[in-house]
Amino acid sequence: MTPTQRPIIRDLQRSGADIVLEVLALVALLALIGLLFYYYPRLPDSVPQHFNIQGEPDGWGGKGALVTMPIIGLILYVALTVLSRFPHVFNYPWTITEENARRQYLLSRRLVSAMKLSMVLMFAYISWSMIGTARGTQPGLNPFFTLASVPVLFGIIGVYLYTASRAR
Repeated sequence: MTPTQRPIIRDLQRSGADIVLEVLALVALLALIGLLFYYYPRLPDSVPQHFNIQGEPDGWGGKGALVTMPIIGLILYVALTVLSRFPHVFNYPWTITEENARRQYLLSRRLVSAMKLSMVLMFAYISWSMIGTARGTQPGLNPFFTLASVPVLFGIIGVYLYTASRAR
């Protein structure tokens, strides 16, 4: 079935876990925006804009660069929230049928919510590290952040693929 031929299910209810993911993503987004508003006037004119693999700042620039983090976080949040309302247009690695559509749509929507939460949290942590480094309260990004962020994202995708393949 092509995305235009897939069943459209309008009454997909969110589970408790889905609601928790959505609330946490919203809280993380508000924290990301709040960080900027709270710390911006208290920051020096130069802030780190890039960190090397060890988490040390290796690029500095104007503090206006901090504004991009909440903007990108907000765009991601809104885009993924809107996208999650149309699970019938997602790409699936297997055929979506009338029998499996509801379960597949619920699982894919949970995947989008989990990815949204993890990405907004990552932006919030990077912003926090940029602010802390600029203020001199921390040396840079925690080097484990780089090592952990990619496996977290792939782990979310892996759990989805495993669960969704069993629900075919």
